[in-house]
Amino acid sequence: YQWVAKRFKKEMLDSLERHKKEGAELFLVSANIPPVLLPVKEKFGFDALFCSELQIANDRATGKLSTPNCRGLEKLKRIESLLKEGVILEAYGDSEGDRQLLERANIPHWIR
Repeated sequence: YQWVAKRFKKEMLDSLERHKKEGAELFLVSANIPPVLLPVKEKFGFDALFCSELQIANDRATGKLSTPNCRGLEKLKRIESLLKEGVILEAYGDSEGDRQLLERANIPHWIR
């Protein structure tokens, strides 16, 4: 998980702390898979994780996904039900797969 955690730039980590203090709900939305992201979710205190899910058969990962890849428009679809009227979405992204989510965000942050 450390290679994922290293992608969290100082600006974003500072913002995470600010959001926590303000009582905001924090969501980690990624195309990666739970074994990689669950430690990141816990380490940084995210409230929920939305990600690509592995297909499991006979208690083993098949190498396929059981859900659509949580990238691009799929990221936005995963959190749409949370975006009720009056909710302000502040989002952070660093790749083309974040574009639709950032375009929808009230306060987008392209992390370069």
